[in-house]
Amino acid sequence: MIKTFLICHMGALGDFLLTLPVIQSLRAALPSHFFTGIGCREHLEIAVRLKLLDHIYDREARWLIPFFAGTEVPDALSHTDGAVLWMPGGESSAEILMKNASMPVVLLPIIPTANIHATRFYFNQISKHYYLRNPVQLPPLFPSSIKRGSLVLIHPGSGSPSKHYSINFYRKLESFLVDRMNCETGFILGPVETEAGLPEKLGHRLIFQPQNLFELSQLLERAVLFVGNDSGVSHLAGLMNRKAVVFYRSTDPGIWKINGSQILVIRSEQEAEAFDKFQEAFAEFLKTSEFL
Repeated sequence: MIKTFLICHMGALGDFLLTLPVIQSLRAALPSHFFTGIGCREHLEIAVRLKLLDHIYDREARWLIPFFAGTEVPDALSHTDGAVLWMPGGESSAEILMKNASMPVVLLPIIPTANIHATRFYFNQISKHYYLRNPVQLPPLFPSSIKRGSLVLIHPGSGSPSKHYSINFYRKLESFLVDRMNCETGFILGPVETEAGLPEKLGHRLIFQPQNLFELSQLLERAVLFVGNDSGVSHLAGLMNRKAVVFYRSTDPGIWKINGSQILVIRSEQEAEAFDKFQEAFAEFLKTSEFL
C-alpha cells in the first residue's frame, strides 16, 4: 500500500510560499511517501511544479466538506500516514486523521505565534514531531528560465490596504527607476487593483494584467528588477530568485520577509520616509547586484 503524507494549507499565496522550504525538508525526510496537497489549486500547482507534491485537491471540492467539519475522513484521504495542516480551527479535522495515522498529524497556525521568521517557525514546530534537515534552496520554478530579464516591474498592490502606499508613491518610484535603469518599466495589476481604478490612475503607463499565476510567473521571468509590497506577488518573485525591492508598511519583515537571495527590504509606515530609505539604499543595492 502506498504511504501517503498530507499537506493542507488554507491561507493566502504568500503564506503558502513561505511553507515550501519546510515541505521540501519533509519530502527529504520521507522519501518513500506519496505527498498529497489540499488548498487553493493555483497555489498547490507551484508545489507540484517544484516536485514537492504528487497530487492535489482543490479546497473548494464538495467532498471535502465533512473533512473540514471534522466529521469524516473521505476515502481519498483514508490512507493518510501523517500530515501537516495549516488550518485555523482544524482541531477536529486533525483528530479524525489521527485515528488511522501511524505518524504525527501536526496542526499549525498560519500566523506564527513566536517572533521569528514564518519559515523558521514552521520548521521548528514540525521538527518537534519529524526529523528535518535545515531547508536548502528550492530548485528553479522554471529550469529553462531566462537568465537575464528585460523589464522593471512594479506591483503597487497587496492583500490589505494597510500594506501599501498611495498610487502617487509608485508613480514616483517609476520616475526614479526610469531615470537610472536602461530598461522598460511597467506595472503589474491584479483584479483588486483593477477594481480600484488603478489602470485609469496610471494613464498611459505600461500595464500588465496576468490572468493567473502561470501568466504572472512567466511575466516575472522577464524582470531584471521587481518592486512591490508584502504580497503574494512579491513572495513569488522571491521564489523565482528575482532581484527585488520589497516595502513593508504595516507588517514585520522579521516574520514575513520573502525568501530570496537578492532582496532589498524597506520598512516604514510613512511614504516619504519609505522613499528616502529607498533612495539611500538603492545605489548600494545596484552596486552589489548584477542587474544588466
